[in-house]
Amino acid sequence: MILKQTSACFRGLAILMVMASHYAEWMLEASKYPVVREFLCGLGVLGVDIFFLVSGYGLVKSAGERGVGRSFLWNRLSTCYLPYLLVVGMIMFLEGGFRDWGDWKDYLVGSEYWYISVQMVLYICFFVCYGPETVLPEKWKSAWKKVRDILLTVMVIGFTYWLYAMGKADFWFLSNGAFLIGVYIARLESGTYQKETGWLTGIIPYVLIASLFVLGISGFCFHRTSLMRWEAVKSLAFTMSVAMVGLLHDFKSVPLRVLGRYSLYFYLIHGFIYRFVGNGFMGISPMIILFLCLIFTLVVGLIVGPAVEWVMAWITSRGTEYLRKNN
Repeated sequence: MILKQTSACFRGLAILMVMASHYAEWMLEASKYPVVREFLCGLGVLGVDIFFLVSGYGLVKSAGERGVGRSFLWNRLSTCYLPYLLVVGMIMFLEGGFRDWGDWKDYLVGSEYWYISVQMVLYICFFVCYGPETVLPEKWKSAWKKVRDILLTVMVIGFTYWLYAMGKADFWFLSNGAFLIGVYIARLESGTYQKETGWLTGIIPYVLIASLFVLGISGFCFHRTSLMRWEAVKSLAFTMSVAMVGLLHDFKSVPLRVLGRYSLYFYLIHGFIYRFVGNGFMGISPMIILFLCLIFTLVVGLIVGPAVEWVMAWITSRGTEYLRKNN
């Protein structure tokens, strides 16, 4: 089992990878070492793979504990979409506000923060596939459980192909496979066959070795050929490697857990912090700018994150109280 503290550590590592890729893209465009820039930029997709892996895994575990009902939707809104609206709305206000309907549309659908828009679609797909269990008659529940994962897979693949057809960048859709891997692993863990035989635990080290081998081969081939299929293989092999490591070991790093807990806020603000620092400290060394960006991002994120969480908790408690009184 991938424990919650391990998932938090993974998210902490992932947000560092995402920020490193963005800073490399923004600051090393004229670098004398393009291989370094290419490597750092590539970390971003792999970091998002980690986010989607632990997301798919966590959704199945949460569904098993509490079911998928109205509270599931509210939890997703209050921990992802509504914080996005609050934080990014404030950023847009500080940067001049909304100029036209196009700005409002991009803001509401997360066009500039593609992770949010894709993640919310995956949440909806999961709800559509797992939610009916709470309302279906008992005699139909067993049949629905047999097809829900197939339906989820079809929906995610269809969404992925739609993104591809729309011409979205590869990082918009490559990590969708990581989401499905997280779902599959959590479902295998909860299966009765695994509980009776323990076969999953036994094969984890071998899957890890195979995944690392495929990751090495695909990474080399992608670097040599730049073919999309090799990038996809590399992404999925990396995801499997991370998943197997998470199943084998429990990580307890406090700094990574803190970074993971507030990773959403670091993701939302680090671009704004870069623009703020870049405009305010023009002409100084890129390394100093990078250091200032990291410090400001950490400080602001650790202030904004708890503040937004408090607001969401207050709204949740008031909403719960209102529903209780009216029922």
